[in-house]
Amino acid sequence: TFVNVTGVVVMTGEDEYKIVAAGWDRSTLTYAGGLMFINSGSGGAALHVDTIYQYNSVTKSMDTVCELITEYEGEDADGIPIPHYSLFEGDNYHYNSSSAYESADATCHDDEALNKYNQMLDAANQNMKDISAIEWTRVPIN
Repeated sequence: TFVNVTGVVVMTGEDEYKIVAAGWDRSTLTYAGGLMFINSGSGGAALHVDTIYQYNSVTKSMDTVCELITEYEGEDADGIPIPHYSLFEGDNYHYNSSSAYESADATCHDDEALNKYNQMLDAANQNMKDISAIEWTRVPIN
């Protein structure tokens, strides 16, 4: 069970705050339990990025745990685009015009990448507590 959120804001002073994570028009920001968040969104027509973050209370920012990059290339016999997965641990993925699938910085690719990412999601989901006990605050941002 995950909870979709618009953004994550931390207080930096009595009346001061900073935004540490936010979704955008083509993404979803999700609270995954504990200090974990997932941002899943489109990086373009044939590119999808799923990032797991962990909130760092010392720096009051999000640390990247990993990113699963899905690139579509070619079609199968039924005309369905073929996904290629690349997993990057930490903040090793940096978008450029070349393929993530060809990057030497990737931890692993394809089924191994997808399986490892799903294991990380399962671990994050184990941190999910009774969300009714969480203090949620609505912060208007002008």
